[in-house]
Amino acid sequence: MPTIRDLETKDPKILLNRISTEFPELSWDNFKFLNHGWDHEVIILDDKYVFRFPNSSEYLEIFKNEPDLLILIASNCKVEVPTYHFIASDRSFGGCAFITGKELRADLLSKISKKQQQSIVNQLADFLTTLHTIPKRKLKPYHLIPEKFQDDMGKLKRQVEKFLQDTLSDKDYNFALSILHEVEVVHSTNAPLVLVHDDLQGSNILWNDKNDSISIIDFSDRFLGDPAHDFARFFEYGDDFVRQVYEAYSGPKDSNLIKRGSLFYKRLSVELMVASFLTDKISFKKAKAFFDKVKSTKIGKER
Repeated sequence: MPTIRDLETKDPKILLNRISTEFPELSWDNFKFLNHGWDHEVIILDDKYVFRFPNSSEYLEIFKNEPDLLILIASNCKVEVPTYHFIASDRSFGGCAFITGKELRADLLSKISKKQQQSIVNQLADFLTTLHTIPKRKLKPYHLIPEKFQDDMGKLKRQVEKFLQDTLSDKDYNFALSILHEVEVVHSTNAPLVLVHDDLQGSNILWNDKNDSISIIDFSDRFLGDPAHDFARFFEYGDDFVRQVYEAYSGPKDSNLIKRGSLFYKRLSVELMVASFLTDKISFKKAKAFFDKVKSTKIGKER
């Protein structure tokens, strides 16, 4: 979730020219330009190919290893993930086949049958089990960055004080601080370091209702960290859904995994409020609404 998009290009003509220059064999009739994402601009050609352009120096470096890493993930995983068919000579952008499916938003999940919901639970659990058990020796060539928990928390605390202390009510500010404190208390330094996706929100889980399958996209926030990170966004679907995925999951488990996942989800609400001061990708109003939802809901409650 970078805040400085120093490579951002808001003119699709420039990006289309880069595609045609790098891949002159390609032609298209129509295109769509998407620039609402946090870390990439996207060009979709004829609903056939998706080209992703990193919009920050940070993500440019991350992208360079992404096509090869996705080959490794795809070779081990039943769930479909993007495979790059076009990679720029300098590895600054790439294109993959367009993956069809509906974004698995909470409102969509609530409308489909229990049988379909269970299928999604099983597929997500299988995906996470596979992702979290890829041997570290196979991940070495991809220069994945281990989670820097203390550094990240220190930075977030400073940003919270700078941007939120005079913006939130005293009650809300203290609640935000209490979330960060809880995260620090429950965070286990003994949690295994595994490959985590770290952004399994509804927009990155595509459900194909024709064959009842899911696909996972956007691996740009990946790192080596606590497997609980990949359970955090599932709380958008409710506690029961998280627990179902957890029960079907065969990766590294411990008694605090769900609690850590719920706290990572709560921490995200604080991070997004901070981000609203640093980027135009989210408004403070929207971020605060998420924070208010977290504040009023018993997430990850004990049973």
